[in-house]
Formats: sequence, structure tokens, C-alpha cells
Amino acid sequence: MSRTQSRTGGVLMSVLRFKSLECGVGLSAALMSFLILLILSGSVSAAEVRYVGSIHDGQSAPTSLAVDGQGIAVLEPFDRQVKVFTADGFLDSKIDINGDARGLALLRDRIYVFCDDEAALVSAIDLDDGRQWVFTGNLGQPVDLVVYGGECFILDGARRNIVVCNANGSVTETVSLPHPAGEEPGWLADLAWDPVRRIFHVFDQTNSRVLAYGRDGGYLGGFCDFGTHDGEVSRGGEIVCDADGWIYVTDRYQGRVVVFDPDWSFVVNVDPVELGRDRLLTPTGIAVDGAGFLYVAATEGSAIHIFHVDKSTSSAGQLLTRAVSPGAGDDMSVDNLQFVAGIQAPAVQISQVVVDFRLFDMVDILVPVAEAADIPLVGGAVFEDIVIGSVSWRPAVVLTEGRTYGWQARTKAGSTQGEWMALWTFVPTAAPLPFRLEQNTPNPFNPRTVIVFSLRDASGADLTVYDVRGNMVWSADLSGYGPGTHQVVWEGQDTSGTTLPSGVYFYRLVSGSAVDTKKMVLVR
Repeated sequence: MSRTQSRTGGVLMSVLRFKSLECGVGLSAALMSFLILLILSGSVSAAEVRYVGSIHDGQSAPTSLAVDGQGIAVLEPFDRQVKVFTADGFLDSKIDINGDARGLALLRDRIYVFCDDEAALVSAIDLDDGRQWVFTGNLGQPVDLVVYGGECFILDGARRNIVVCNANGSVTETVSLPHPAGEEPGWLADLAWDPVRRIFHVFDQTNSRVLAYGRDGGYLGGFCDFGTHDGEVSRGGEIVCDADGWIYVTDRYQGRVVVFDPDWSFVVNVDPVELGRDRLLTPTGIAVDGAGFLYVAATEGSAIHIFHVDKSTSSAGQLLTRAVSPGAGDDMSVDNLQFVAGIQAPAVQISQVVVDFRLFDMVDILVPVAEAADIPLVGGAVFEDIVIGSVSWRPAVVLTEGRTYGWQARTKAGSTQGEWMALWTFVPTAAPLPFRLEQNTPNPFNPRTVIVFSLRDASGADLTVYDVRGNMVWSADLSGYGPGTHQVVWEGQDTSGTTLPSGVYFYRLVSGSAVDTKKMVLVR
């Protein structure tokens, strides 16, 4: 296992690669959640774990975590506070909360939700103005929650159901979770949402089992068992599912995180002892971001530990594709379509890699509404004979507002053809495409980082990096990029290719009259 440096209060990393969504096929929306479980590749998964760093700044007993591009939010029920750390790993703000809190999720920008199981309610808190309010609805014992696509899913352990609320906190639906036939009844303690298959994963703490349920509450099966061997958990805490459908389960007694791939097979234990580090002391809270970083709250050690789970080792020789835009909750204009796929391919030249796209109407998916073949990369990069980058497609079609569509992509390199990625569905609106500059990932970084941005049109744009003195050190002409979401990789070098020193840098996106600037930190 390889290791990276760490420093108190900060975060470092060394590897960033894309991992595809599991391959999918054209299926109806009603059948897709369940049938995709049966149509997996069957290959054996593997992953490499790296210790990235830890955060000890201003914590007492962290439990639940929530991570977004702006920072890391931590729930500390004993102090009755929510603390937010910057993406750099330093304490940014903290705010007092009411109730016996557990579970934490980001509802929308700077607004978090958490459960109060003693008072049988769910509260929201705005970190900017300190407002705190209670969701409506009758709950028995809310124990955990997740937010996805503008909906909040609340696990009610006492009543064995999932209460669905909208972004305003009003109940829209209740999903019952039947007890699996032939298994001993257990206490449902934690909840995760699989964005690929659109199913729930619920942790049965009594039996140390992960139970899978469809969006309608239909039982799909279970995995994981009680024990101390690989693929077993002796005392589970929390579970989380990443953007690729991989499942992570904390084991409080063994001081580790047990990782399963999308077909529920054991992959690896995230155990710092195996990496030459100290043991995790009572890992409880857990979160994962889109770049493969795993955040684990150790309650007894009063720290957050960060790992990088590199799934590219499970895909050697494979051509991988994943959805960049539209993703969960993204708007797509009916008459200004732009699809973007992130790719990873074993190749030595960017020109060897191309991507196919197809777009379906989910009412009748036998024949694509539009399709395209052999679209080349724009702004790709080669790392250790692996090509990574993004490919965009702009079909000349006008969709129907409010109707459900799905899109797929697959990567090809020479005569080798990859699998179609899982079908991603979306509902187009009349909303125009946004101009947006995302926080770079990872941040801090060494030696490279990924910058994601969105353009409204094809009028051209420029991306420029400045040092703290305001000197321009690197720039990219984005005139070849059309409307939609894109990404570029910055290697931490100036325009001449000279490696830049550690420090704070600013990157600025300009497109017409639209301008946005963000800060990033390079750590050598």
C-alpha cells in the first residue's frame, strides 16, 4: 500500500482518476433499479487505499459528516454543535443546535439537516444566519437521513419506513421497508442512497447486515455479516454509497471501514493500521466525495481521517465512462442540450480515445432519439499511460419539457470498445444553461488538480491562474468548448512547464461579461 504525507489541520493527496458507473443497458425506468443488479460485469473488484491526512482542529467527539465542494461539516452531539471545516481542512465556523442530534446531510448551500431521535423530529439549520426550523410530519424515531435530487429521505427506525420530504421540509411520501423473510428482525440504524441504481441501502445493526430496497420499498436482498473477517462487521456505525455505487460500512469495534463494490462483493478494508498508521478509535461518521476521498470521523480520537480509495486498480485495461452532466439535480434546457462524459482509458495518446453517445425517450427506449459516434476528447491528459478527460456532445434535437429522458456513453480506444455506462435519466426544463466555476478537486493538491466549469454558450472563455501577487502564471484558451459542463487538469506548472512552489493560487474563469474567481492551495 502506498502512502502520502499528512499535516494537522490540512489535507494532501497524490492520485486522482475517474471510475465509471457500472455498465448498464436500455431498460424501462420501472425495471432499471432492480434489473441492473443482475446485469453486472462479474469481474473481480480491487482498490488501493492511501492515507491522505487528518483534521484535529477544534473537535471533541465528531459523529456524522457531510461533504461538499466547499468544505466538511461535522455533527458533534455532545457539544450540540455543527462545525464546518474548509476544503483546506481548517475550522471555518460553528453553530449551536437544539436537540439530541444524529445524522447529518447538506440540504442546499450552507443549510444542513439532522435527526433528533429523542424528540422524534428532523431539524434544518442555516449556517449563515443561525436559523433553525423543524420539518413537518409525524415521525416515530428518526435515526438517519440522506439528501438527493432535492428530496430528503429520513429513516424512521421505530416504524421501519423511510419518510420522503421536499426541500421545504414537507412530507410527500412514506416508503415502508418490509422485514426480509427468514431473517431475525433487527434494528435499522443507518441509511444510504445508491445514485446509480436509485435504491436504498439500510444497515441492520442487530444482524450486521446491509439490506437493499427499491425506491418503492421492495426488498432486493442483503449482504455483509457479523464477524471480524473480510466482508464482515462486528459493530456497524454508518454506511454511505458513492457516485459509482460502491458501499462503505464503518466497523466501530475493528476500527476500520469495510468496502463493497456495486455487486455487493467485498473489495477492501480501509484500515490505517495496514498503512502504518494508528488505529481508528470508534469510527462512526463517514462521507465520500466524487474524487474518491473517504472521510471518517473517529469519535474517541476526536479527529477526521481522510483516505483516498483508488478504484482504477480494479479496472486495469478497461475503458471506463461516467456521467458528468447532466448529473443528479442538474437542469438541462430543452433546446440547448449538452451531455458531458468523464472517461478513463488505457492509452498512450489522447487521439486514440473517442466516445459514443446515445439519448433515449424513457417511454420508448428501443430506438435512440439521437446518437453520435467517435467524438474525440477536448483537453484530455495522459497520466502513467492512462488517458483521462471529458467528452461533450451537443445533439441537434429539441426535447419536450417535463418529459423523462435518459442518456449513455461508452469509451473506445483503437479497436477496443468499452461497455455502455449506466443509463442516467433527467427531465429537461426551459432553464438556460448556467455559467459556473466549481471548487477545484482535490484542494489542497499535489501535483495536479481538476477544475470543473460550466459555460452558457459557445462564445468562448478563458481560464487563468494567478499567484498571490496577482501575477498570471498559467492560462487556457477555452474557445473550443461549447455550452455545458467541462473540466480541465492543471499540473501545478506555469505556462513554460516549470513546477510552481507551494502556496495559494487563484483561478479565474471569464466568458463574455461573466466572471468568477476561486482560491486553491498547492502543497509540495
